[in-house]
Amino acid sequence: MNEILTIVISAYNRPKSLGRLLTSLNQAAYSNQKVNLIISIDFSGSNEIFEIADSFEWIFGDKKIINHQTNLGLKQHILFCGDLTYEFGNIVLLEDDIYVSPFYLSYCYESISYFGNNSKIAGISLYNHIYNETAKLPFEAAKLDGYDNYFMQLPSSWGQIWTKNQWKEFKEWLKEYPDEFNFEVLPENIKNWPKSSWKKLYSLYLIETNKYFVYPFYSLSTNFGDLGINFWKKNTQYQSNLLLFDKKYSFVDIKSSLSVYDAYCENIKIGKLLNDKIKNICVDFYGSKNSNYLNFDFILTLKDLNLELVESYGLDLKPWEANIHQKIEGPSIKIYKNSKPIRNTKKYNLDYRRELMNYYYSGLNLQKIITYLGSNDIYVDLMKKAFKKIKN
Repeated sequence: MNEILTIVISAYNRPKSLGRLLTSLNQAAYSNQKVNLIISIDFSGSNEIFEIADSFEWIFGDKKIINHQTNLGLKQHILFCGDLTYEFGNIVLLEDDIYVSPFYLSYCYESISYFGNNSKIAGISLYNHIYNETAKLPFEAAKLDGYDNYFMQLPSSWGQIWTKNQWKEFKEWLKEYPDEFNFEVLPENIKNWPKSSWKKLYSLYLIETNKYFVYPFYSLSTNFGDLGINFWKKNTQYQSNLLLFDKKYSFVDIKSSLSVYDAYCENIKIGKLLNDKIKNICVDFYGSKNSNYLNFDFILTLKDLNLELVESYGLDLKPWEANIHQKIEGPSIKIYKNSKPIRNTKKYNLDYRRELMNYYYSGLNLQKIITYLGSNDIYVDLMKKAFKKIKN
């Protein structure tokens, strides 16, 4: 029998967002399963969020409202919510601008059953990752083996499951870590995230302990990008296609999967598709790793490097791994033998960046850009939003 699941909502000062999330939860399929609901409200000085939470009728289990009397801030609020695993066991954590699939619950139970006791797994995402924040380009995990999940050394913040043990191990690591965190091992953009980011700490935890988050190919949650701490204007950039039909899941463990990604969104299992002699390879398809090549025997990149070229492939199919899987001929994806130190690849040409842009944004051309920017309405709208943001 499935253990009782507890949904935890972290809410702040977005009444419309909270109402929308609660509606999506109410519309989901629950059968006869009991699911508890906790709404944790960070202090904002307004009583509107509490009134929405208090009036919301939850018929699928127990409902509890935690109304904080001081402002915790985003980081401490998420840490507080994670600590609820000690009392309630497995939780599904949802920030208030998330929207869930009507069929999210079966995924939660099945993924917990499969991955909940796996020591390599530090969390389970409901959200399908679609954007590489380090490279500022789209991301699509390669579905090369017929299973419904992949792995990333990045934590999910837009709908995630934590078991009691997964959260306990993170908190123990946090308690035992030295006074100064070694953020130098993180990608450049994550290093620059503010101290208020819990996700920055959790990213470091994944790398330091070599653990991963499980991600679904079919998104069970999506992000509305409402105005808030991380968005100064409404943003649909991170909207992931929501699963709108019921399904049975076929999961794979991290050892057998061909879709395992590091903190740079690079597929570290790509070597399984290459020549058996190509081992210890640094995958830098997006070109964000730069000087991290020194400890590798081979390098996969779009860059032109002054090294021995071993193999190359075209850049036509999506996702990019499919070009190697199908052995598409071409000069774009290059594999070099790393025979000498490369301390800074920025000195090499940046044609690879142009190639990436053409690959991901093939319909974007100069004429469209000029037409768009040439509209006075665009500038007026941007100025209005900027002044409104400053005023707020």
